[in-house]
Amino acid sequence: MSYKYYSTERLVMPGSFPKPQGNTVLNIENFNDRSYVGKIGREAWGFIEYEKPISPVLLDDYELVAASDEEDKDKICKLLCKVLQLTRGASDLKSLDFNPDAEIVTAVFEGGSRTINVACDSGTAMIRDIMNHLEC
Repeated sequence: MSYKYYSTERLVMPGSFPKPQGNTVLNIENFNDRSYVGKIGREAWGFIEYEKPISPVLLDDYELVAASDEEDKDKICKLLCKVLQLTRGASDLKSLDFNPDAEIVTAVFEGGSRTINVACDSGTAMIRDIMNHLEC
């Protein structure tokens, strides 16, 4: 397992990240431009991966943001589906199926289906995208 941290203020270069003793840097990647990263919900210049977690104090000192894999988008879709089924506008909704590889949600209705692109979305952004595309 590795721990990924995004640099939101600058490229990852010497002096811009901590080097805690006994914690190996596994990978450093800089983006071509500052890019939106869904796992942190904002733009970053790149990331650094460590063998072990970094303390919150060091993250703050170096302006790094931990990647969050805590959002279970499949579970969010299943729970949102149950809530939407209670409404008049989506009572015919059968399922909301999240495909993590394609980063799409398929809304399955009694009369067909609709595909919704949720690439790079946080959990809340995914809910907004689903609601906007379903227009319920």
